[in-house]
Amino acid sequence: MSNDPESTDSEPTFFNHTFEETTLPKESAYAVWIKLSLSVLLFASITIILIKSNLTPNQPGVITQFQVMISVYLTMNFKKLGTLIAIVINGFQGLISLTALVVYSNPNALAGVIFSVSSIIIIFIISTCMACLSKNMEEVLIKNTKLASLNEKLAMAHNEMEQQNELLMAYNRIIKENEKKLSYQAFFDTLTELPNRNVLINRMDMLITSPENENLSFGVVFMDLDNFKEVNDTLGHHIGDLLLKDVAVKLKRVIHPDDLLGRLGGDEFALIIKRPLEKEAILAYMEKLELSLMKDIVIENKELSVSASFGFAIYPQDGHSSTELLKCADGAMYKAKNHKKLTIDL
Repeated sequence: MSNDPESTDSEPTFFNHTFEETTLPKESAYAVWIKLSLSVLLFASITIILIKSNLTPNQPGVITQFQVMISVYLTMNFKKLGTLIAIVINGFQGLISLTALVVYSNPNALAGVIFSVSSIIIIFIISTCMACLSKNMEEVLIKNTKLASLNEKLAMAHNEMEQQNELLMAYNRIIKENEKKLSYQAFFDTLTELPNRNVLINRMDMLITSPENENLSFGVVFMDLDNFKEVNDTLGHHIGDLLLKDVAVKLKRVIHPDDLLGRLGGDEFALIIKRPLEKEAILAYMEKLELSLMKDIVIENKELSVSASFGFAIYPQDGHSSTELLKCADGAMYKAKNHKKLTIDL
């Protein structure tokens, strides 16, 4: 037989209901035994009255109803032990009636036999119903306990899911922020916040290859700060970075809105002039850029004077690709740097 409390092998019957347990009601054993003794004594007294007294034919039927009530009382209030006692006393009374019927040929004893058998049947029915009811209540209690446990697990799972969702949302925010940073770093210089070398080259390639710009001419200006290495070596890279940021701010203030200024790397900048300009106009434009850098810059209580060398190339006269244009403008810039001596005064 399975040890599972829900096993179908333990169907409620009178016998397992009566003899498997001896649990008494939740009160003192002394009080229980007093009630049991009084009930048995009252039942026996009624039996003696039925035997000894000369009763009218209708009186025994009325009196035996009290015995039925005593039997029901024992069965319902004292569970297994009460049921067993009720069966014993009714069986004993039935045995007395059967003896009177067989031995003494007393026809009135037949009613006593029938009464005892009927009482025992009633006790069986009540006991079985109580066993079924008790088992059903236990099953309901077990199911309620399991349901409560399941609800608790569901609540815990729901809380865990909410926590996981919050973590997932936090991870998604971090991923999106990192994607934005990576996207920004892919197109912009993080120090000066100017477009980087890739953006400048892609923009030149687009201007060159776009069918709409087939007859378009544009210029590329290459800028290099003079003696920037001395700043890094003398004052440190921190001051050099701050200087580059300040130079970027000054250049952005004077460039045309249609032009694109970017940082190629180190102390090198490039400007794409997307407007058709003559060389003289470009030279004037570069002088304007150079003048914007002439004003002394104060960085952490250090006054710096900065200058730059410029070179330019024009598409398509000086090159047919971004690489050729940058190379040409870079060469022009170095020619300008070699023909003048501009220093950074500390």
